[in-house]
Amino acid sequence: MEIIPKERIQNLMNITYSMINDITSIENSLNNISMIIGRGTAIKTHIEESKAPPQPKPEPVEEKEIKKGEVEPQSTRAINPMEALVNLINEKKSISISEAAKTLNFDTSLVETWAKLLNDNNKIKIEYRLVGNPILKVK
Repeated sequence: MEIIPKERIQNLMNITYSMINDITSIENSLNNISMIIGRGTAIKTHIEESKAPPQPKPEPVEEKEIKKGEVEPQSTRAINPMEALVNLINEKKSISISEAAKTLNFDTSLVETWAKLLNDNNKIKIEYRLVGNPILKVK
């Protein structure tokens, strides 16, 4: 029987905890994605019960012809979460990531990922503070 050094055991425990955190993060991301596509907690149920998640019934959509150069009215356009984040930032002019996540009802890490993408594409500005959450501002 081989004796495993204490340092090796501690290293394996740290790796295990890291893997558990990664799995939890992935599960949270899947739940956020499921909320985006309108399935609620179906993916979480799928993970827990190993059953296929129920497929949402597509609602009939009235087709409207939009001519080239016309913009679809805002009231009828579907808005994605990143557009909602940009609209929120434009409305508030300045908002913390945690407050934006709370307002939009999404995980803070997911909103931070979106903010980084929007910042990289020059849509918004992220102001990092010494203490506290980053602030999202209008570009």
